[in-house]
Amino acid sequence: MESKIQVIQENSDLDEEEARLALDLAEGDIEEALQMIDYVDKPFFTLQIKFETEGSNKVYGLINLVGNGKEGETLKLNVVTTYKRDLWNINVNANNKVFNQTIREVKEDSGTTYDLDVRNAFTDKLNSAQIFELFTNIKEECYPEVEGIIRDLLNPIFNKRVELEIGVSLLTKTQLNRKTTIGMSNDKKEKEEEEEKAETDETQLSIYLKSAPVISAVNGCKVKDLEVGDDILVRIVDKREVGRYLGDLISTERKGIAIGNITDIYFNEESGRYTIMLEFGPKIYGKLLAEGEIKIALVEELEEKIGNQGGSEDESNIKIELDIPWVLITLFVVLIIIVVFLLQFN
Repeated sequence: MESKIQVIQENSDLDEEEARLALDLAEGDIEEALQMIDYVDKPFFTLQIKFETEGSNKVYGLINLVGNGKEGETLKLNVVTTYKRDLWNINVNANNKVFNQTIREVKEDSGTTYDLDVRNAFTDKLNSAQIFELFTNIKEECYPEVEGIIRDLLNPIFNKRVELEIGVSLLTKTQLNRKTTIGMSNDKKEKEEEEEKAETDETQLSIYLKSAPVISAVNGCKVKDLEVGDDILVRIVDKREVGRYLGDLISTERKGIAIGNITDIYFNEESGRYTIMLEFGPKIYGKLLAEGEIKIALVEELEEKIGNQGGSEDESNIKIELDIPWVLITLFVVLIIIVVFLLQFN
């Protein structure tokens, strides 16, 4: 076991804990474990900061930093400052997309000349070594050290002490694309697609997760009207260890619910049901069986729910509200009326 972990570490950037997880998920197979690297390696981090200056004429600010810790690279930096105290109510543990959207909204409504100063402090003074140090401290949960690095950048700007709160998370490449607004350039996408095409079927690891549709009787789309390329919401119901792990990895802000892209649809005339083939991420697939009249929730419903959440709301409050079929409600009301009517004649 230990020798296998050592082989995995020698052929990747995984630490011992990550290598052990990859080997467990691959059920002891080294080759398959090496292909799990993208799903267990978490080189990316998000750092969400809110701060206020001490004394009178306080300045409040939000900073969203997304970085590649192992490469010592800043991938995204968004900053806003204001004199409005309401900013201090923003939850730094909110969904990263929501936090970033909040910064954009505050910029439209207000802002100060300190925006540029704060941005320059992070871009000019936060070098690769410090980004790696931030990443290491986040990984080891040494949050006072993280706050110390941030204070050293902010204090000189305002010539006074700065109080702050931080929210952090570590991400795999799959989570980076799903949970932040980071997008790869077209050149990089094309390069990765070419590399994937060059791989042989023997070396690829394809995982199929057991899943079930998320029903939305009012706003959903009928199965028979779905098309290849549509993004739908599904529940990951796979009970295997690898299924549970990857289910959490690819799930949205509502645990257990993921976005699946339809790659193919088949209709079985004998059963009268459709088979829907899904892709959740690189080499992660799923399959659904459903009748044509069932309405399945589209990804637009999830985006609308998240978009309607305020930045001050906790991430756990972002929910997918499934519609109750109005037909069932109508039948229930009719049943009550019949019962009441019969009781009057007894």
